[in-house]
Formats: sequence, structure tokens, C-alpha cells
Amino acid sequence: MAWSTNTPRSAIVVFCGGDTVHFDEERGVERLQVVATQMPATPDPIRFYSALLFERGATHNPKLGLAGMERLPRDLLRRIEPRMLIVDEVHHLLSGSHREQGASLNLLKYLANDLRMSLVLVVTADALIALQSDAQMIIRFAPLELPRWGENDAFHSGIRTLDSSPRAVEAGAERRSPSSCSASATE
Repeated sequence: MAWSTNTPRSAIVVFCGGDTVHFDEERGVERLQVVATQMPATPDPIRFYSALLFERGATHNPKLGLAGMERLPRDLLRRIEPRMLIVDEVHHLLSGSHREQGASLNLLKYLANDLRMSLVLVVTADALIALQSDAQMIIRFAPLELPRWGENDAFHSGIRTLDSSPRAVEAGAERRSPSSCSASATE
């Protein structure tokens, strides 16, 4: 998904990634349909894997090195069997060199292939250009651009939909009137 700046990307990603956790009594593990994380401020595989572990509340030794840090989140994700990984702030990869950007894109493709799950990358228009520099990314991802939200009926309808969804109700989301959402739905 590609957005212009000043759109409520993170709010939507947090909502979509806030899937209800189901505990599998038989296997003794949590099951989660959607896992959401964000790209670290600089394209670094160890920091990405560390962020992914942090999002799931998993402890780890950051001194493991790349091989160890690569294995831990993959093992964790295999156990919880998500169907989708949402990665927000993918535009952070632009802070790295062309080589680092390519390595980050390879990391994302590797995770999606290895774990056989869908991957949603939340990017800005600038990062979309970087993604399209990789032929495999062009084939794998069809950009879906969401327009900038404005204070209008469509905005209020969207907020009401999110606020009244079963997930929001289950989570005990605080009910707000549409007029009170305009400030909280922006980054």
C-alpha cells in the first residue's frame, strides 16, 4: 500500500495488525492471523529481526549475530502461523545505500517465501520507487494507493466502520464520535 505523507498509515496498520490472539491448547502456542511490525530507522537485518521479536514480546540476545537473529523470528512465526505480515515504515530503507536497500528487500522476500505468508508493505510514494527498482518486487506486489483523507463524509464513514468492527468491539475500543476522530486519526 502506498500513501502520501500526512495520512493515517500507522493508525490503520496498528488496527489491521491488532488481530485477536487465539491460544492453541493442544500445541501450547498463540495463533495469530496477522503480525505487524515496522522497518527500523536504518536498513539493518538484525534491527529488523529484533523489532519483529519485540512486537511479539519475545526475549532475545541481540548479540547473536545475523544467523541467530534470522532464525529466532522465523521459528516464532512458524509456531504462531500468521497468514500475513504487515511491515510499516518501509520508506526507512531509503536511508541506506542501494546495496542496503536491496538487502532489505531480499530479507522481506525471503521471509514471505520461507514462511509462505502474504506480505503487506506500507510505503510512501518515494519508497514505492525503490521497491519498483527490484524486478521481483514488481512481480510480487501490486501497488494499492490510498488517497489522502480529508474532513468529509468518507472519512467519518471509515472511522465509524473501524470503530464498530468486531475486532474493535472485542478489544474494548473506546467509542468516539466521528467529530472527535479527526485529530486522533492523523500521524
